[in-house]
Amino acid sequence: MKNKILTIGFILLSLEVFGQEKSNFNLLETDSTWNQEVFHFPIPFAPEIKFEGFEDARFPMFWAKRDSADFWSYVFVWSINNPVEITSSALENNIEMYFNGLMNYQNSVAHFIKNEPSRNANNYIGKLKTFDALVTKSNMTLNVTAEHFYCNQSRTTYIVFRFSPQDFGSVVWDKLENVKLRKDFCDL
Repeated sequence: MKNKILTIGFILLSLEVFGQEKSNFNLLETDSTWNQEVFHFPIPFAPEIKFEGFEDARFPMFWAKRDSADFWSYVFVWSINNPVEITSSALENNIEMYFNGLMNYQNSVAHFIKNEPSRNANNYIGKLKTFDALVTKSNMTLNVTAEHFYCNQSRTTYIVFRFSPQDFGSVVWDKLENVKLRKDFCDL
């Protein structure tokens, strides 16, 4: 009987510990139809990106279906330990390394510009030209936005990326914009 109680106690304790750790990887708010993947830096397919932290990636249910409005549309956030200087050039270099590794393709080209200052000085918009090695096996261009935040207390940089081959202003962008960074992200 004592062994059963100890076993149940260890199970409950491990659920609490692992459940708490898992919640720290949930930086983005989505509904239950979105799938999640978490990668730790260095990301296995892009070890050239020299950050410490993790990525919380979210995919709508039909993101890999060619005929879907959600095709290749998704959101991810990088949680980076320590301050990181965010510039158009830094975003371009890191996203190129990311997609070169993801697609096993060495010719991805990204271009970012700072968005209109009247909106938010931390916003960038851009385009990424790469090869879709996962679905179509052909060249593709993704429209992309990037928004960054810095938390002084935790010394953590967050960069939220949104991607879609559809033009800005398309319905899918409303869906992508509804995926938000948790309000308490600086408290994690």
